[in-house]
Amino acid sequence: MKGSKNGFGLLAFLLALTAAFFIVAGCNDSNEESVPGYGGSIPKGDYVTAEINESQITIKNYQESTMDTTLGFGGVPAGEDFGSSIIHLTDFDVDGNYYLMALVEDRVLALHKMDSELNPLSAELPVYMFEKTSLTAADLKGRAFNFMELFAGSEGRLFVEVGIIGFDTDPAGRLYGAADDSEEDAVYSITNGEDDIFNTDDDLTLDKAETIDDGSLVIWENGTGNWQDATTLTGSTTGPVVLDHGPGEVAGGGAGFAFPQVPADMSADEFWETVTGDYFLIAHYTETDNGIAESDYLRCYAEQKNPGEWDGMLYLSFDLAIDPSEKGGADISMTIIPLDEDTAAIKDIEEKAAFSNAESEAVQNATQGRGLFLGDEDASDSTSSRDVSDFTIAFDPDGNYIMGVKSADPDGTDYFSPVTGFGLGIRDRNWQKSESSQSVE
Repeated sequence: MKGSKNGFGLLAFLLALTAAFFIVAGCNDSNEESVPGYGGSIPKGDYVTAEINESQITIKNYQESTMDTTLGFGGVPAGEDFGSSIIHLTDFDVDGNYYLMALVEDRVLALHKMDSELNPLSAELPVYMFEKTSLTAADLKGRAFNFMELFAGSEGRLFVEVGIIGFDTDPAGRLYGAADDSEEDAVYSITNGEDDIFNTDDDLTLDKAETIDDGSLVIWENGTGNWQDATTLTGSTTGPVVLDHGPGEVAGGGAGFAFPQVPADMSADEFWETVTGDYFLIAHYTETDNGIAESDYLRCYAEQKNPGEWDGMLYLSFDLAIDPSEKGGADISMTIIPLDEDTAAIKDIEEKAAFSNAESEAVQNATQGRGLFLGDEDASDSTSSRDVSDFTIAFDPDGNYIMGVKSADPDGTDYFSPVTGFGLGIRDRNWQKSESSQSVE
């Protein structure tokens, strides 16, 4: 959210239970010629869209006008098995690389560039996109979101902001919010601009946004048509929204993923009935011993721990052929608990965000953070030797995605420093059990 950030570099993040990735999506029915477009970001600050027509995908990068690519795509080649039912692979591009596509009909697509041996390219960040409908300021006003924004700094270090935002119903459509910034080791205000003064020209308000031809909203922060310093809001009128900040000096780079908060009238049982299931994850992490950036594909299963309660269980398997919910199948299993609005971090966010000044009741109550969870360090059912207390997980209330951050503070004094992993997971409701998989006894 801050103009002081620099554009992304290496992909990296240690994620041991979080989640893995979005992008553009849409499988089409056999009687359809095309599906709607999708929009999102490469988290270094590149606004990207995609359209799918039958078995072709066209990718457009607005920051790099030369990147306008059309590739055919199909199923996974014989001998390759990702387990997940949502995985496709494109044809080779001009450099001899593939894109792995996580494709869910009319909802989401993730693109992850790989070499000819199907190894993720460490220098390539994934593209995260959602269904893109025509947004107006009115579509965002009065909505509260759980928010994570991704940056990469020098030498491949990863930085994440974790917080809460909301767009007010006032005439300007002010963006209220605050986030814990892993780079600055502090909570900072999104409500106020770079000058940290309320209601000045550098505050983000929807009345500055212009609807562009593809239906997204764009705020030209340094001249009309200057995508390097633009902030783009894209997504659907009811689902997640991506805030992409161009990589220039003014916008600062990075991508913010905003999940709608769980509705106030949704009970714990209703929530878990919606979100329980398998998720395909791409994890990005930095090995803390050697600082090398890596990425992995994982399978995650989420479920309620006890009927009537908000506590949940997350199971993670590094082998996509293994069902992590089966006995002994998870490499990591842990209890997750709702974010407590009385915690120090939430109190800091409330103080910095000044949500109580908003007109919108939803924004005033945003610090309840419904849909944000933390790993429970006191849970006795963790099967991993790793500390699970430093996971922060956000759920999409429609049960389509999970997103998370892994941090590793050796002294326990700063929760989000350093961030060692990030992931975003896409729900796979039709997971195909691998022929090579064996039941775990």
